[in-house]
Amino acid sequence: SLTDMLFQRTHGNVLLLENRRPKWDPTHGGHVLNFHGRVIASSIKNFQLAEKKDSERTVLQFGRVSRDRFVLDFTWPLSPYHAFAIALSSLDGKLADSRSFHTIKRLHSDRKVVSQ
Repeated sequence: SLTDMLFQRTHGNVLLLENRRPKWDPTHGGHVLNFHGRVIASSIKNFQLAEKKDSERTVLQFGRVSRDRFVLDFTWPLSPYHAFAIALSSLDGKLADSRSFHTIKRLHSDRKVVSQ
């Protein structure tokens, strides 16, 4: 299973990505990522993903360019389908909310009890 591969560190053809961590910028008085001019608006939703084995290589970046517009840049090995799915998941705050997470977990547990 995927979980077994992660714990045993035998990833095979699985691509492991990690969030690029922002660096402190005293000029801006906050943490920043270099989007090379592609992202122009500050947002909690801005992020970059890099391959875990090569953290200098950004494979996806997503960020706000205006109130209701975002830009999505990606490269191989991600497909447009994968990149769009990752971007969409970052816009949905419902699962990120701990209260919602616990509600979903409870509903899932209740479903298991009913099916047994």
